[in-house]
Amino acid sequence: MQAHPPDEPLPERTWLIGTLVFYALLAAGAIAWIALQHGVDAVQARILGTAPVHDVLLGALVGGLVVAATRLGHRLVPGVDGMARALGRAIGPMSLLGCCILALLSGFTEEVIFRATLQPAIGPIWATLAFALVHAPFERDLWAWPLFALAVGTLFALLFASTGAALAPMVAHMVINAFNLRWIAVHWGAQR
Repeated sequence: MQAHPPDEPLPERTWLIGTLVFYALLAAGAIAWIALQHGVDAVQARILGTAPVHDVLLGALVGGLVVAATRLGHRLVPGVDGMARALGRAIGPMSLLGCCILALLSGFTEEVIFRATLQPAIGPIWATLAFALVHAPFERDLWAWPLFALAVGTLFALLFASTGAALAPMVAHMVINAFNLRWIAVHWGAQR
């Protein structure tokens, strides 16, 4: 068995499997918490709500607007270019499928945790601050990442508050992550 060189990124399949297990455990824990605290019906109500088609469309619209804003911000806002380059180094040359899988996993799980579980329990401000904190930078060039997470987390909190469910922020989160991860992977993923 050959050891993996420490200075090379893990193969995409390896870290996607690890990410799937990690997010599945987190999502299962959050869903179990909601069910144990508020009953099984609360799980469906907090995640899907009462108007899922409306919420999917609203989330897609908000996600698309944020993606457009990030493209504009890349050119105009200091720190966004460095953040994109640092994330590109972290994710490497991720495939389209890898970007979509990561976007689905992170969007679903993080919104179940921060919107469906934490926001009703501790309020939108604290849930949004917690969301920003988990995006704390692991590299100096990522100083703007928690600020971006705070801004979009605020949008996600407003979506949850206005719809009463995590579906709209979940879809927005998935759209933002899918398009931005792919954009970063294509432009900066090969730059190590």
